[in-house]
Amino acid sequence: MSVQNPAIGPDLARSIEQFLYREALYMDEHRYRDWFDMLHDDMLYWVPCNAADGDPRQMTSIIYERKPQINERLRRLEGGTAYAQSPRSALVRIVSNIVIEACGDDSATVSSTFSLGEWRPTREVHWFGRTRYRLTRSGDDWKILEKKVVLMNNDAFMPNMTFLV
Repeated sequence: MSVQNPAIGPDLARSIEQFLYREALYMDEHRYRDWFDMLHDDMLYWVPCNAADGDPRQMTSIIYERKPQINERLRRLEGGTAYAQSPRSALVRIVSNIVIEACGDDSATVSSTFSLGEWRPTREVHWFGRTRYRLTRSGDDWKILEKKVVLMNNDAFMPNMTFLV
């Protein structure tokens, strides 16, 4: 892990790192409610399409949702009506290159890279990208206020993605 501010101590850096690893585990294991509990009430989840930046209100996005829309997505995944996930994808991701870009008493801006393998009975897909988080303190833990996932191939044909990325 890289810390750009030397004032950030190892305990704080480790708590952020462990939070990101726990998030990846919950998503890989389809533990949707555990993942949902990691989200701040004002959370924004954005996966841009065709570019890494821009105004998501003016451009096409793969995902651009707030917490209520995320809740609906999770209900479909949990309720068996997401037929593209029947059976569920086997997922495993590696989170690395965690960089704490800024950190205050109650907030942090963090980036990381990931490699995600998805296996289905008829195909295997590899997803790669960078994630940028805005985290906020919640007691002794963190909540995700913003999550932006930039897929490296976001301008190419992409198979159906009905899981959490």
